[in-house]
Amino acid sequence: MEEAGFTDIEEKVVKVPLGPWATGRQLKELGRYERWHMNQSVEAHSMALYTRVLNYSTDEANILFARVRNEFNDRNLHLYTVYRFIYGRKPDA
Repeated sequence: MEEAGFTDIEEKVVKVPLGPWATGRQLKELGRYERWHMNQSVEAHSMALYTRVLNYSTDEANILFARVRNEFNDRNLHLYTVYRFIYGRKPDA
C-alpha cells in the first residue's frame, strides 16, 4: 500500500470466537453468528482448493467438510477465526 502511495496505513487484527463459548453477551452472540457463517461457507471457500489443487474427489471433499462442520459445532472446542484488516488513506490524485 505504501508503494501505491497510501498514507496513514493501519492494521487491525480481530479474533472472533466460533461458537458461544466466549465470555460476555456480545462475544457469545458474535460467536453464534460466526459459527453459522463458517458452517454455511466451508464448502464455498474450500471446494476448488481440495478438488483442483489437492485432487480430492467431490465426495471425498464433502466428507471432509462434514467432519469440519462437526468440529465447528463441538462445544468442547474453543475455536476462533482471526481477521486482519489493513486500511489507509487513498493517495491524492
